[in-house]
Amino acid sequence: MKRPLATLIRYFGQPAVVVCDGQCEKAFGLITRPKIQLDENNEDDYVFLADHELDEAPDDPQTYEGGQAKPQNRCHNKWCVRQCERSSICPPMAGTKQ
Repeated sequence: MKRPLATLIRYFGQPAVVVCDGQCEKAFGLITRPKIQLDENNEDDYVFLADHELDEAPDDPQTYEGGQAKPQNRCHNKWCVRQCERSSICPPMAGTKQ
């Protein structure tokens, strides 16, 4: 397993940390990751297929954020923050008093 990645960023003008599992080769993006629709009458009722059920994700899943595509160098960019299904955003020092 690859090491997780964490990057301090500014998100809507506020400090934040974007973190992910570092498995970019399995990152399809929120829009293009294969999924199973559970209820055809509810578009939000679905599950993503698990990593072991999928081959590697494409290097370019054809989704972009601010002109940025899925990175190829394990560094976070706008795509990671808004498109990647493997990342999360949290306040810096989450869970501690500031």
